Amino acid sequence: MPEDDWAPVVYGRLLHVDDWWRADPSGRDPWVRRVVQAAVSSGWELDRSPRLLLAHSGDRCLVGVACLCRDLGTELDSDGRRPFYCFVGWLGTDRAAAPAFDQFRAGWTRWAAATYDAWVRPDWHRTVAGPVHTPPGGPAPWGVVPPPAGRPLPSVADAVWLHPAARTPAVWEDARSTPRPVVLLAGLRTARRTRLRHVTDACVADVASPTTMATAPEPVEPPEPEEDPPVPPPADPPRRTGRTGRRWWPLR
Repeated sequence: MPEDDWAPVVYGRLLHVDDWWRADPSGRDPWVRRVVQAAVSSGWELDRSPRLLLAHSGDRCLVGVACLCRDLGTELDSDGRRPFYCFVGWLGTDRAAAPAFDQFRAGWTRWAAATYDAWVRPDWHRTVAGPVHTPPGGPAPWGVVPPPAGRPLPSVADAVWLHPAARTPAVWEDARSTPRPVVLLAGLRTARRTRLRHVTDACVADVASPTTMATAPEPVEPPEPEEDPPVPPPADPPRRTGRTGRRWWPLR
């Protein structure tokens, strides 16, 4: 994908089937999948506020939003019993081409609504899971961006940096300027270690000053049970040997 191209990433379920990935230009890249899952976090607290994401690692940069579908002003937002949530973003190759925070905050609703509709509506009434679409790249919806002007964010092992929400624009700019891998979430009300496992930085409403919080370790999957050795079939019963006696009855 050319350096100035950004391709849509859309994660949202359908009306009749629990099938989520609508558009993924990465070819199922585990990093992209992990970052999107970290942003949506199974819908945790999205009824309180959307979460904006800026993540990059090497030549991958993902910018997007996790939110309730109704935040996009679409009628494709529920099955009539529960509200749906989604992630809509754009995958590029250059973190310096990611938007500044104020740019993204001002336009994400409009851009995400159009992108969500383009990739969810054609599949909305499907009743079986289908293939994931691989969208082409194109110009970023946010247009020209200023060059990064922040300072690299510090890193800490097995923990996440928590920043006051008031510093979100500056932290976002620092994330654009940080050469190491970054997964930044903005818009959190509270922080929970089990919800930030793959996040490096988070801007949180109830944090008063920068601090770190240890993240929960990956859950350990139980080992597969060992198969018992095959049981051989029972042996045939021994055959009787020798002459079998016969009994004769007289005719009357």
